[in-house]
Amino acid sequence: EECITFAEAAGFVTAEEAVMIRKTGGKGPGDCRGKEECEAFCDDPNNMAECIDFAVQYGLMPAEEAENAKKMLAAGFTSGPGGCKGKDECETYCDDISHMTECIDFAEKAGFIPPEEVEMARKMMPLMVRGEMPGGCRAKEQCEAYCQNESHMEECANFAIKAGLMKPEDAEM
Repeated sequence: EECITFAEAAGFVTAEEAVMIRKTGGKGPGDCRGKEECEAFCDDPNNMAECIDFAVQYGLMPAEEAENAKKMLAAGFTSGPGGCKGKDECETYCDDISHMTECIDFAEKAGFIPPEEVEMARKMMPLMVRGEMPGGCRAKEQCEAYCQNESHMEECANFAIKAGLMKPEDAEM
């Protein structure tokens, strides 16, 4: 404890790192010590499952993100599209429309989205590229939230017809 307090006060470790050292006893997955050693250990595909479990156990990764990481491993992937690592980095990469096809292909192969949603995403891609999504939405949840507002119903119905998601007679109803 005295050493951790000293290291934090002297600026050798951040307050966040000191908390983690106290929590874990200073050891990471595979008994690694220190950020560089632990990153090297966890970059090895053979150690990734152990590192994911460690991250969940110590609150470094939400369970849902860990589940997705394990799906990736099971599908044979050690990184996301474009080599991204982690949810935030991959979302940033996939927010770029020029990476959309690559990201949809990846999500399909990794089992992140069901086949019917893959099909819908492929229908939407040209409309997204042309900026024709209702309210400028980009993700399913954003579009659903936008289109649930009654003042956007007509715009969304016209979009659904254009995208082939709805027949004109269904939109009339």
